[in-house]
Formats: sequence, structure tokens, C-alpha cells
Amino acid sequence: MPTLSRSSARRALLGAVLAAAGATVACAAPGTAPAVAPCPARIDTQQSAAAPGGWSVDRTGSTKPLAEIGFFEGAVTDKVQLAPSSEGKGPRGVSTWRFTPRQPVRIACIYRGTDVVLSRPLPAGVRTCSITADPRSPIVRPDALSCR
Repeated sequence: MPTLSRSSARRALLGAVLAAAGATVACAAPGTAPAVAPCPARIDTQQSAAAPGGWSVDRTGSTKPLAEIGFFEGAVTDKVQLAPSSEGKGPRGVSTWRFTPRQPVRIACIYRGTDVVLSRPLPAGVRTCSITADPRSPIVRPDALSCR
């Protein structure tokens, strides 16, 4: 029976655990960075409010569009948002972030008109991410993100 290296055995075990939990496992070829899931284009939100005497709280329902994609060192609540390493100019500006191997980075999906932020850790092996944006549009397309 062939033996697995320690790192291969860990990846196989992690894949089995994630598969058993119903998670989607993205596989990448050796030497390439794993895929980064794009931000959802829109999210449904629910807000709550404590109404002062004589007032009532009503809801109109609210779907919020993606406004920005950001990268944070550590937890988003620590508010350490990383600046791009380089930014392009012109009608289609490209902003690029470069990450060090020891830096714990989270991708954050920031939505217009809400303080709700969706975030997740970047997969191990991702060293750069670029966002192609249209500076004339306040909305970021989820497919504008490219990571390697």
C-alpha cells in the first residue's frame, strides 16, 4: 500500500471531513493556488430597531448589492483593512493585493446600505488578488475578482 506524506495525509483527512460536513471542496493542481469563491452579488438583510414610545417599526424588505471587496488582516472586526499593493488608473482600474505566506488574510464582501459584511479566510497558497473595477459604477461585480 502506498504511503502518503504528512501534508498529503492532512489534505486527504481535511477533504474527507469537509465532504462529510457537506462542504464543497475546491481542488487545485499542485503548485497553483486554490480557487477563491466570489462574493454573492446581493444579500437579503433584516434589521431590527427599538422604537421609542408612540412609534412602530415597519419593514419594507431589503436586498443589498455588493459595493466593495476588501481584504483584512485577521478578523474584520479588528478593522485592519489592507490597502492595495498597486492600483491601475483608467476606465477599468485594476487594484492588486500581495500577501505574505504568514499573513492571515480574510476576503470581505461589503454591501451597500448595511453594516453586514460577509467574510472568509483566503485559502492557503493564495498570494495575490486583483479586482478590476469600473470607477464610474458604485457596484462591484463579483466576477471582477481574480486570485492566484
